[in-house]
Amino acid sequence: MAINAQSSQSQTSQSLETSMITSTSSSWYANNSNVACHNQSTARAQIVGTKEHAIVNSKRSESKSNPTLPCMGFVSPTGAFYAVVAIQGINHHDGSKVLWDLRLDCANEGTLRAWMRDGVSHKTVLDGLMNQSNLRPSGGWAA
Repeated sequence: MAINAQSSQSQTSQSLETSMITSTSSSWYANNSNVACHNQSTARAQIVGTKEHAIVNSKRSESKSNPTLPCMGFVSPTGAFYAVVAIQGINHHDGSKVLWDLRLDCANEGTLRAWMRDGVSHKTVLDGLMNQSNLRPSGGWAA
């Protein structure tokens, strides 16, 4: 009997969701809004309680909970993508503050764009610091 109740609840949820999505010949609309969606999946992402809505909102909350560092993106003359993160350090000789640029190589343009949009994680920065050849005085990589 529990299976039937769950099945009917799922059908009710599906029919409610379907009634909240409308379409025209070229656009989808969620919740009878005036904002057109690209496709049915995008429209479903606007409706609270759908799987798509949960996926979209979980990604947003994850990116906000993990602190990141801003970066600038570059493409080398050979076509390699890399990001540069500004790092502040201390000069061991006199204790003054020194600015360094850390170069982080990217696998592809998509990774670089994501880092520029969302920032670089602390783990990625720490991994890059393991190789001292990735560090130059401030302005060294852009020059």
